[in-house]
Amino acid sequence: MHSPHQVQMLEAPPFFVQISKQYTAVEPARSLYAAVQEVMAWPGILSASTAMGFYYADVPEMGTTFVAVADGDVVLARRAARCQPTSRVTVAGLARLCEPW
Repeated sequence: MHSPHQVQMLEAPPFFVQISKQYTAVEPARSLYAAVQEVMAWPGILSASTAMGFYYADVPEMGTTFVAVADGDVVLARRAARCQPTSRVTVAGLARLCEPW
């Protein structure tokens, strides 16, 4: 049974993925989407996703983002959003560890 208090966290790390690299079968997009699937397997995670961003946008908010929704657990939602990409991935020099606890 899900909590009526679902919580969502968003992370917007300081990097972007060029449009030519957003094809999901090649790096870095392939590993970013694999990280989302890893997070989806965590107990208490209801949803996780990434948005690559529109590379040609001319606004400061443009960039890759990660969103996670947890079943009433703010800490878990934050950890899930922050863990992407996984330690197997380095994007623009940014590596992160991905552990559910």
